[in-house]
Amino acid sequence: ALEPGKNLVLDAPWELQLAKEMGTAAGQLAKKKSDGDKDSEEARYKTVRNLADAVVIFETQYKMRYGVEELPPLQILADARHVLASLKVKVKFTVHKCLRKHPALLSSSQFKARHASKFLQPYPSQVQLFKAVARPGPQLVLLRSPPDTGK
Repeated sequence: ALEPGKNLVLDAPWELQLAKEMGTAAGQLAKKKSDGDKDSEEARYKTVRNLADAVVIFETQYKMRYGVEELPPLQILADARHVLASLKVKVKFTVHKCLRKHPALLSSSQFKARHASKFLQPYPSQVQLFKAVARPGPQLVLLRSPPDTGK
């Protein structure tokens, strides 16, 4: 459900996830100075980080899903980038200030943590192995376990 302050179900399409983050950011953009500063600087910076991660993840998932190297011009991405740029100006976001006051925000975001199980990607060596095995003709294949699995 698209309710303010609530998360979407994890299996909602990426377009909807991105739109939800844009809507959350729009709430920050709509605030006036007279409304008071109810949200802390950290909360405003979290909104910036969540939207930035949503944009990057949407781009990555689109490229993987459709097997393209370059993204076509998509209106949702143009809108998301515009909202992100406007939000950075509105909340006076700088990486330097974020690094000094809220360093934990630079490593990850709530958006990424919520969706961590959705985009576990194979290791590059696994992709390379799959491509090699999928080629036609006889081959000698030596398999090994993926790193960090202990198997």
